Amino acid sequence: MGLGIQEHFTENNVVQHKGLLGWWYNLTVPAEPTINASIEERESSRRARLASTIMLILYILTIPAVVASFLGKNYQMVPLLTGMFLATIIATWCNRRGKVNLTGLIMVVAYSAGMMTNIAAAPGGLSLELAPWFTLLIIPELLVAALLSPGMAFAFAPIYIAFSILAFLFMPRAAGTGAFLNIIFSNAVLLPGILQCTVAGISFLWASNLERALRERDRAEEVIRLERDLAEKSAQMVQQKEQLEHSIEVIVQTQATVANGNLNARVPLTADNVLWSVAGTLNNLIARLQRARATEVELEQTRASAAQLAAIIRTRKHGQPTPNYRYNGTMIDTIALEIFPPQETQETYRDQAFYTRDTPPSQEAVSNIWKWKTSEI
Repeated sequence: MGLGIQEHFTENNVVQHKGLLGWWYNLTVPAEPTINASIEERESSRRARLASTIMLILYILTIPAVVASFLGKNYQMVPLLTGMFLATIIATWCNRRGKVNLTGLIMVVAYSAGMMTNIAAAPGGLSLELAPWFTLLIIPELLVAALLSPGMAFAFAPIYIAFSILAFLFMPRAAGTGAFLNIIFSNAVLLPGILQCTVAGISFLWASNLERALRERDRAEEVIRLERDLAEKSAQMVQQKEQLEHSIEVIVQTQATVANGNLNARVPLTADNVLWSVAGTLNNLIARLQRARATEVELEQTRASAAQLAAIIRTRKHGQPTPNYRYNGTMIDTIALEIFPPQETQETYRDQAFYTRDTPPSQEAVSNIWKWKTSEI
């Protein structure tokens, strides 16, 4: 639209208006509705921007009118214009805080009362020159149609018509107006009454059709938004399905690797994966299985060492030559150190180093071990 008026529906309510009226909207219009706002909230936001535009126009018109009243020495208009100006300031404050209906009501009441007071307090009373001023009462009725609900125009129109009739009947009349009563009645009562009814009807139809069109547009935008949300959710579901299939494949491959004997395999899933908890449980199970397998191997080596040591002891009891004990890092090695002297232990390590290419311990190291073991006895 003109003058930089635009629609904004946002996620976080921090939109800054731009354009010729942007600075004014940022001062007098409440925060923009979110993209998920209801139709009523969007309509309230539009009415707030419209009220802000109308109040800016009234500010621009009221200030020169006050200056002209002082310069023209029409001091009667100064209090009325000042009161309407202050009412506009209060309405601006209410509009900024989202109280759109209260804003419209303050504007309508203030300008209706100001115009009626200006007519009723006209110097010289009812005259032929004052009669056209009754026609200006259609201005607050237009404010009713713009700022309040469409049907409210029919509620205020009878008030303006009744004021015109009462002013014609009870206002003091200027001298020489008796011969012009018919003209005054036509200009002050009949013509304004016809205009009030016409403006009320046209305003109601115009506002109703506009509101219906805006609601239909909002519904269309809501349908488009829902379709977009559904498309995004569908895309997310497809992505989650692909991730799930890939994760299941990784888990199956890891299980096959572990079944083939590789206990170092793990399921490489991150914390953002939907099957991360399953992968973590499976990795813990594989780790426990790996520790159990290591314990089992150590137990088998311990049993073999125990059997070897028992065979050596049994053979030596019969005085027969025996091979040296082979140390393999089990707890049985400690018992072997207690039984065999250091010299034999040194030779045993040397023989094992020949086949395993390991560096055998020195004589001093074996002697120290032997002394340490014998000191415990």
